[in-house]
Amino acid sequence: PPDRAIWIYRYYEPVSKSLGTGERPEIEDYAEGLKKLIDNLETRYCTKKGALDPKLQENFRVYLVAHSMGGLICRCLLQNVSPGDARVDKVFTYATPHGGIDLRHLGNVPDFLRINNSENFNEKRMREYLDLPDKTVPVHSLGGKFRPERFFSLIGTNHRDYSMAKWAIGPMSDGLVQIKNAYVENSPRAFVHRSHSGHYGIVNSEEGYQNLRRFFFGNVRLDAFLDIHEITLPANVERKKKDGKKVHAPYHVEVIGRVRGARWDLHRRTIDEESAIFVDYDEHVRANKPVQLASIFLTNRARVTQQGASLGFSLDLRVQGPEYQVAGNWFGNDHYD
Repeated sequence: PPDRAIWIYRYYEPVSKSLGTGERPEIEDYAEGLKKLIDNLETRYCTKKGALDPKLQENFRVYLVAHSMGGLICRCLLQNVSPGDARVDKVFTYATPHGGIDLRHLGNVPDFLRINNSENFNEKRMREYLDLPDKTVPVHSLGGKFRPERFFSLIGTNHRDYSMAKWAIGPMSDGLVQIKNAYVENSPRAFVHRSHSGHYGIVNSEEGYQNLRRFFFGNVRLDAFLDIHEITLPANVERKKKDGKKVHAPYHVEVIGRVRGARWDLHRRTIDEESAIFVDYDEHVRANKPVQLASIFLTNRARVTQQGASLGFSLDLRVQGPEYQVAGNWFGNDHYD
């Protein structure tokens, strides 16, 4: 389109006594404000000779980019205030608690905790503003209101660099949002070793920017799965299994995705950074269920040579063997990292 622009929705300004009333609106109010902004932009860009032009309206589209609670405001817009708004083409969220916020050893944020609207991250309240009354539908679902393939979830894994909340949230998180809660169901997603916020957080990261620009403007999508046909067991463990003993074997899978020549990673899940993929022997191997490794967006316009446009990427894959449990007891023999 001839007109392209970046607009910032400063939804938090009403909370300030200098810029607003000092009162804290509800999520639904923020979503209504976002809709009004999109309405105003449509009027601005689609008015011709003093009236809205249907042809310009037909081509009018916006991309939504949101961090943390901003992603829930986008979902409230698309699932409740203006369900499936056709003017929204794609959505990209950084570190959004799509499944709520869980406190260490306590579970979901309590419904009665209403300090600074903390109940917005409680499942009961989330189901209200996301219009998900059916409890069989997970709270991180778009509820059929927006296509999940048009929604990207960027997930941070560095909990150590976010001192404000890491003691309350723990590992397998970005310091505030656990990685199990940081994505929309069935959406493409990427993991990056960044914290929830701060100078070196996920929003300011090169990894975040590179994922965003490829998701919005790329023309190639790669979905990588690990299809496990068989994993052999150590001889002693195999004999006990044949004797009828229950064998439990959890594996850890590391995966790093890069593009050619980059010094940053598009996707990164490792054991040392406490973000590796957990693979259970019974769930994935015995049941023949593939393990999703990564969703990576690319563009074949990125590199042009004498041979024409080319595309290059790499996936590093490592699998750590488990410490076996046999009949509920640890089996320390024949163990290999």
